[in-house]
Amino acid sequence: MRSIAFPLVIGLVVMAGVEFFLPAVLTLVARIAGMRTGTNAYLPMASVTSLALFVGLLLASTLWNGTRELLQGFGLRHHLRHALTGAVVAIFILSLVVLVLLSSHSVNFHFNDQFSLSGILKTMLFMLPVAIGEELAFRGYFQRLLQKKLSPGLSLAVASGVFMLLHAFNPFLSGMGLFGIFSGGLILGVNFAFTNNLWFGMAMHWVWNVAQGALLGFSVSGIAMQSILIADASGPQWLTGGRFGIESSLICIALNMVMAILLFKVYSIQGVQKKPAQSFEGIKKPPLREARKV
Repeated sequence: MRSIAFPLVIGLVVMAGVEFFLPAVLTLVARIAGMRTGTNAYLPMASVTSLALFVGLLLASTLWNGTRELLQGFGLRHHLRHALTGAVVAIFILSLVVLVLLSSHSVNFHFNDQFSLSGILKTMLFMLPVAIGEELAFRGYFQRLLQKKLSPGLSLAVASGVFMLLHAFNPFLSGMGLFGIFSGGLILGVNFAFTNNLWFGMAMHWVWNVAQGALLGFSVSGIAMQSILIADASGPQWLTGGRFGIESSLICIALNMVMAILLFKVYSIQGVQKKPAQSFEGIKKPPLREARKV
């Protein structure tokens, strides 16, 4: 099997350039042009960098003829079912977190009478390349490569760790915020490890961001956006997530971990196995051939 060192290094270089160099260039250009570069620019910037990450990794994959393999996760076999499952998982976890916050009087919601439909639609549109680009990068690219050399569990942990570090420079980050991002990455990574499919992750990622930010009014990984509702958090930060968002709530982290374990168990029981095989322990495997009789 070919070494994965070169593809990994190229991928990390592309990611570093896109995530750190490109925003600085765009900010400089915007200031020269007299455009605003405050918090309102975070979401468009994230959208542009995610698109650049998508294109950059596609181009990088041509260096070792890996483009076809990279795009396998976009296969249309059962894609609607996978996407719907991811969306349901996002809504289920968010609903449980909000229910706990409401029952503990840690948050109150009220209608935002200043929201605009065009602003909400822009948010939904900007979030789309974020979900697609990040899932291609961390599951479709890095986790896929790592599974060629590492155990599925270790490759899942490393890919989720890189996913976590991508958000290390987001506003209002905390230690719990980092672990919240990591635990969310575990859900996305467990699904990919068993199904080799990105539709679940893209749908969950997009629905989560839109529902948390544009609908409920929480910050999304520290980024505030226009929303239909306004969330007034009054409870402790460890419970509400504070200004970083629900991801850093202890309730959300616990639910993410439970969901990751639940997905692992369900896929193991069902015997889901992707092709080419990169399976966890517990997935059905073909019986060993009988030894030749001497």
